[in-house]
Amino acid sequence: SSNEDVVKIVDGRFSAVGKGVATVVAKSVNGAKKAVVTVNVSDRDAPLQSSHPYESGLNQKYTYTLEGEPEKIAVAFSHDTYVEEYEDFIIVMDKNNENVGTYTADQLAGKVLIIDGDTVNIMLISDGDVEYFGFCITHVMPAEKFLTASEITLDKDALELNYGDTYKLNYTLSPNGALISDVYFVSSDNDVVSVDPDGTVYAMNKGQAYVIVYDKVSGKSAQCLITVNKNVIDGMHYTSDGEKISITYYEGEEETLTIPSKIDDLPVEVIADGAFMYSPTLKSVTVPSTVTVIANDAFVGCVNLTEINVSEENEKFSSSDGVLYSKDGTYLVACPGGKTGGFIVKDGVVAIGAHAFNMCVNITDITLSPTVELISQTAFDYCEKLTAFAVESSDHFAVRDGVLYTKDMKALVHYPCAKEGKYVMPQSVEVIKDGAFNSAVKLTDITISKNLSEIEKGALSHAENLKTVTCGEDNMFFASSNGILYDKDKKTVVCCPSAYNGEFFIKDGVETIGEYAFAACVNVTDVFIPSTVKRIGKYAFFGADGISQIILPPSVVSAELE
Repeated sequence: SSNEDVVKIVDGRFSAVGKGVATVVAKSVNGAKKAVVTVNVSDRDAPLQSSHPYESGLNQKYTYTLEGEPEKIAVAFSHDTYVEEYEDFIIVMDKNNENVGTYTADQLAGKVLIIDGDTVNIMLISDGDVEYFGFCITHVMPAEKFLTASEITLDKDALELNYGDTYKLNYTLSPNGALISDVYFVSSDNDVVSVDPDGTVYAMNKGQAYVIVYDKVSGKSAQCLITVNKNVIDGMHYTSDGEKISITYYEGEEETLTIPSKIDDLPVEVIADGAFMYSPTLKSVTVPSTVTVIANDAFVGCVNLTEINVSEENEKFSSSDGVLYSKDGTYLVACPGGKTGGFIVKDGVVAIGAHAFNMCVNITDITLSPTVELISQTAFDYCEKLTAFAVESSDHFAVRDGVLYTKDMKALVHYPCAKEGKYVMPQSVEVIKDGAFNSAVKLTDITISKNLSEIEKGALSHAENLKTVTCGEDNMFFASSNGILYDKDKKTVVCCPSAYNGEFFIKDGVETIGEYAFAACVNVTDVFIPSTVKRIGKYAFFGADGISQIILPPSVVSAELE
């Protein structure tokens, strides 16, 4: 825990000991995996409770009397009620101190006791020094008003889904006036069907499984038998909404594949996200006239695919030399991953889409036509052999030493993935565009220009062999120290190079860890944050999987650790 005055941890259990915010980190024994959660502790309005955690060596009595002198009372305990097993005990008594029951561990968690009279007395006995939550009574009411569910039902007792479908199951508690309930969902086989806490069901694989809804307080439950069907044709998984077919996943081994125009008498209209991703056997795919939607990453990673052919009757898409375009040829959707050598973007193309050349691992250089105006920031990711760009008399882009810039040389658009060594930025550059160095695996050092004023989100991340980012003193916006990039007054960490290895000690005086600052730094093992840090930006540690722990000081008031 980052703040034990707010949250203490004992044997993996959270104890909320004070109002405030704390970050809790759990990690594997070898430090390879971790999970982080932010805990916000607010005041609890409870009729009766112990301190949290309770003290050791305790023999304390707590009393609560309900107004109105009811003959019997219903006393409900919180689900985090817990004392040390077989060492500490909670003794519940009525108004005459007659024993109702003696409990240890979590035996009272979520329980409701009916007690004679209008008073409950609690004795909490502890003899060890281990700190646990203790007890909390959430409700005390006249027994005749206490109402738990006598029945719980689901809106479906049987359901048939197709692979990839979702469905929201809804439950009903009877009677409607049930005052206390604690409902959760569980699947009998998560490989077939998974379920969210709100009852949203996901069809994962062919088979049958029960989804069970359970009320902890009343002990009532209900279940729905779900049958998952897999719709497959020629290795293509598909779903149907009753009006159209969507191709969702391919697991075939064909070299040549023709997507049908109809399945089950419905038109095939959608090729979904990642539908053919990483299909190594595919060499040729033919798209029918009926398809109106093709996701940008539908064919990413098909390293042997050399042609995507589109029916001439298709009104949304076209193809030329095996490359996928919009119907009018102005938008380059996808270059097949099996293309080799140099690639010349044809005249008439105005925009190059997201993932258009993603994982075209054998393309060595790309020449842009004069008509190209827009390029997605992910268009050229993971082109492992791409060493240079070229342009032909463009009004929008320029190239120097194989690197792609805007025409005025004020913005760096993309650095070729396979271009080796050190990079010295031209002094005219003022902006590094989003993803400019993404997957620049052979880049080792960057020297930024004196005029650089803006680095878009994630622009310097995912260059896995980048060792240093340096900046001259004449830059008005940034500064560097030991290869780490900061803002000018060194109060914000802007970028830790992806190849940084070992522990990282953030300097005293730093107030902000910027967005993506440590993104993809897989060799950073620990990050030590000083008490001067107040803010941590979004995705600051995204993909930094080697970090075993990040301990947040109490000074941190804002952290988006996604």
